[in-house]
Amino acid sequence: MSKNKARLCGMGKDHGHAIRLALVYLIGASGMSFTAAYIEGRLFEHTYIINSKGELETVLPYILNISTIFDFFLLNPIVIYYITLSSLKAQESCVIMRKSRQISLYHTAGAAVLSLAIGIMTMKFYVGNFSGTYDATLIPAQTGGNRITLTGWIVFFWTTIFISALVYGCIRHGFYVAYIFSLDSSSLPYSPFHTDEAGGVKFLIDPAVCFMYAMMTLLLIFGVFALHDKIIFNIHDSNRLWGF
Repeated sequence: MSKNKARLCGMGKDHGHAIRLALVYLIGASGMSFTAAYIEGRLFEHTYIINSKGELETVLPYILNISTIFDFFLLNPIVIYYITLSSLKAQESCVIMRKSRQISLYHTAGAAVLSLAIGIMTMKFYVGNFSGTYDATLIPAQTGGNRITLTGWIVFFWTTIFISALVYGCIRHGFYVAYIFSLDSSSLPYSPFHTDEAGGVKFLIDPAVCFMYAMMTLLLIFGVFALHDKIIFNIHDSNRLWGF
């Protein structure tokens, strides 16, 4: 009975920690981007800028960047919640199986650095290959190319954080899958009549279920970008369909 109570207590802490991280992302990404767009006068107003060719370009207000707003406010936090919960439940399963950790501190640090590098390079790829309708994040530079606005720097910062967290979560889950395959069947606490209705091994399944929910939400993010770029703005060749 005490073990079940301890497990329930751990589950509550896991959910609380995941919710806090999701809320930090929601408030930080949404609040800072809206504030920056308002300060720059790009929240509701269309602006017009002459590009390096002397052509007049229309810059759409941030409020029309529906995909980013929707992702920052809802979908990205949901992914962060489930990715974090999956990682925490994986750690919990290691404790239950009396294994100190599924991934060493050395590999944890390496995964974090790699994830951050992928996040930064992904945003550099997007900005460097941008072609489409200008909005409050990217505007044409009079000297040629594009210029990132204050709003853009904030949006790209939080998007980099999201991509890095997503990649890191995927790496951690890959280690967890490898850990599951390394377990011997004799070491599993299998009990056909266990109250968790999964033979007593539900704690091993929970990380994969949470990860599945994160990937399903990520699929919705791709759908939002497709709707935004292809239908609303009639952009048929957009790098944003890669997920940012």
